[in-house]
Formats: sequence, structure tokens, C-alpha cells
Amino acid sequence: MKNLFPAFIALAAMCYMMLSCKQEQGFSYDRQTWKDSTEYAFVNVTLELPEGSSPVPTAIRRHLAGVMEKQTSDICEQAALKEIDPTATTADIAAHLGQYIATAFEKESREMNRIRKETSPEAAAMPIIPYCAEVSLTKEYETAKYVVFHSTASIYMGGAHPFETGAGHLTYALSDGALLTQVLDSARIVDLQPLL
Repeated sequence: MKNLFPAFIALAAMCYMMLSCKQEQGFSYDRQTWKDSTEYAFVNVTLELPEGSSPVPTAIRRHLAGVMEKQTSDICEQAALKEIDPTATTADIAAHLGQYIATAFEKESREMNRIRKETSPEAAAMPIIPYCAEVSLTKEYETAKYVVFHSTASIYMGGAHPFETGAGHLTYALSDGALLTQVLDSARIVDLQPLL
């Protein structure tokens, strides 16, 4: 039993070092939802962003804020969106995006419904058609080497069905926070064929 004690101490020290190294490199994610609805507009923004001040979560968060800023400007077809501060809380960023979309949709929906009721007697008796936006950016998958976020938006502005858009899947390296744009080695396409 005495011979096992030094081995046990060494094993415990190694486990402690491994856990402490993982904690230094690891970071958490904050998920927030902002909702608002009126007679003319409904907006729901769900946003999940990395938390932490080290370079990796900071780089990922900064890029994701830019993605959401562009997506929100595209949804509203306006360029007046105030630049997102990536250091703001996730709740504040979700509220900033949601309020911007809600304000734009409220104005556009009021105008569309006014024109619709003025130009069609049948439409005057119909209920108001609100504009709706369901915007989501959430973490979908994570390993020790990378993390994947999924960006979607479902926009309804009248008509038969909503318009689906978004940035899709965004994969980031956890080594440096860089967006991975090529996950397959194009020089090895022939080698990949049997797997496909």
C-alpha cells in the first residue's frame, strides 16, 4: 500500500493540472431571448454568445455580433442600425436587435395595412396582418477544437408564407476564435470519395 501512495499523489496532481488547464481555456455561453409584440409587429430574438475576456471568446463574439448586425440590416432593408458593441451583455445585444426590427416592422406594417385597406374594400373588413420576425443565433455543437453556431431568421411580411434566411452554420476554431471557411482539404477530394 505504501508503494501506491506516491503513484496516487502523482495521478491526483496530473488530474488537477488537466482540469485547471481546461478551465483556463474554457468559457461559457449566455443565451437570452427578447420578445415584443404589437397589433402590427411581432419580434422574437434568441441570441447565444460566448462569455469571457480571453482572446478566443472575444474574437468569436465580435464576429457573431457583426453577423447579426448585417442580418438585422438586411431584414429591415435599412442602413441605420447603430453598430453593435460586442462587449455589451447578450441581453443588451438581443434587445438592441429586437427593438430595431420591431420599430422598422411596426412602421412598415402600418403602412402596408393602410394601403391594403384603402385599395381593397374586402381588405377593410379583414384583420390587420402583422409583420413577424423570428431571429435566432444559437450554439449548436462544440468539441475540444471547434464550436458551431446556427443563424436563422424567419420573416413574415404578408403573403403565402414566411421568408427564411440567416447566415446558416458558422464554425469557429477554439484555438484562436477564427471562422473556419474551409473544413475539407480540397486537395484530398479523391481520398474522401469512399467516405461519401
